[in-house]
Amino acid sequence: MSPIFKRELLFPPTQKLLAHTLNLLQQRINAKEIQHIHNICYIMNQIKARWSNNFHQLQVGINQGCNLSTILYCGFSNQIMEKTQAAKDQNGNSYKFALGFIDDMVVVTTPDKIQQTINETIALYKEMHQEVNTEKCECTHPNFFNKSGIVNFLGQDFGKTAKPLAKQITDNLKKKFDGYAKLDIPNKDKLLLFCQCIVSACNYGRRNTPLKCIL
Repeated sequence: MSPIFKRELLFPPTQKLLAHTLNLLQQRINAKEIQHIHNICYIMNQIKARWSNNFHQLQVGINQGCNLSTILYCGFSNQIMEKTQAAKDQNGNSYKFALGFIDDMVVVTTPDKIQQTINETIALYKEMHQEVNTEKCECTHPNFFNKSGIVNFLGQDFGKTAKPLAKQITDNLKKKFDGYAKLDIPNKDKLLLFCQCIVSACNYGRRNTPLKCIL
């Protein structure tokens, strides 16, 4: 495993992080560069999640990255949701928490938003006639069957199966982002919409230039 995937995540103050991310988002919206959203999500071997002021750590890993979603297939659905729902501050309020990816974007959100995003992502793939398997880095798709009937994104045919599928999802997200850019709402609200959708964005190996939001 590459040393880059063993580094600890250290988050800057939330306000600074969101301000920086918002600035990058504004640049992308104004420059109409949304078609390059796959540049800010990329394949990774391991993620670490931290939340609360005590920086409790939960490690989530997969053998190789999944092109369909940088969050959905990282095994966090049950593990992190369970941990964060149990985390309370001194006033009994649930913590907001940040999901961080090595050299990638950080999304500050809450457990219910994460669950909502997971559900919406599964629904999105279902509309595209895909069945999401959240336990393995695999999906079934009628156009990309191998001998077993399952597309294995960890296999030798990774590129041939992933690229067409990634393009479908990227095109779908581009339509969403184009719609958000036209909305007459504050940019901070566009940022929230952006963050809720970025989790289902995908990258298929070109221009691995993620946003430098956390390191």
